[in-house]
Parts: sequence; C-alpha cells; structure tokens
Amino acid sequence: MTGPYRTLFLTTFAMNFLTPLFLLIWSPVRRSIIGPTALACVVLVGTFIDRIRIYTASYSVGVPGQEGHLEMHMPVEEFKASLSAMTPDVADVLMVVGALAAAVLAYMLASRIVPMVSMWGSKEGVLLQRVRPLVKTELKVLAKPD
Repeated sequence: MTGPYRTLFLTTFAMNFLTPLFLLIWSPVRRSIIGPTALACVVLVGTFIDRIRIYTASYSVGVPGQEGHLEMHMPVEEFKASLSAMTPDVADVLMVVGALAAAVLAYMLASRIVPMVSMWGSKEGVLLQRVRPLVKTELKVLAKPD
C-alpha cells in the first residue's frame, strides 16, 4: 500500500470500491441499465489492475546479478533497486491479448459445432405459430390454441 505499487493500489481501490460506492448511491445511475453495466466494467478493469499489481510484485523479487532474493547482506543500492516497481512489458501485454483472443476463438469454434439456440426450442416455437387473416392483412399469432 505504501511502496512502489502505491499508485496501482490506489487506482484499484478507487475503481473497485469508491467509484461504485458513490455512483450507486445516486438513484439515476442505479435505476438505469447503462449505469450498473458501466460500473461493472469499471470494476473488471480495476480487478485486472489489481492482478497486475499482485503478479508483477511477486515476480519482481529477484534482481538481475543476484544469486537469489534471500541474501541477508545486500548493499543499500541494490536493496533500493529491488524496491522499484516492475511494470509489464510488451510480451506481457501480448500474452493477455492472446489469452483473450484464445477465449473468443474457443467460443466461436464451439458455436460452429453446437448451435446457440437449441433445435428443440426452435421446433416448439414453429409449432406454436399460426398465420391468421385480419381484415386485409395476415398476422402471426403465437401460442394461440385452435
């Protein structure tokens, strides 16, 4: 909370707690459809930033040139260098984009094999439809028994 990852922590705190708290108190936002949906997206982004904070901090323990991160007698300059915040690089961003693309690909491949609307539901819907004349036009009547 107070080290080099303070900015990410405060961003996460604001996006996951403060923003939803203050905006959901306001009735027009709470009663609309777009308000809670947008807040849910803000919370998802805040959670993603929190995961970046957690994982980059845990992977930044080792400093290049050291044998291990558990050395007891570390010079002060190296200790201060080990406390600097590690940020994700291009490879990390591409891995996240690739993971999202893999999820979309899996969904699209599954939708080619398994129909999204069940065949039973489509068949029952067709059985419940009748076309009836009304004055000079024809209307589709749903679920009306004969």
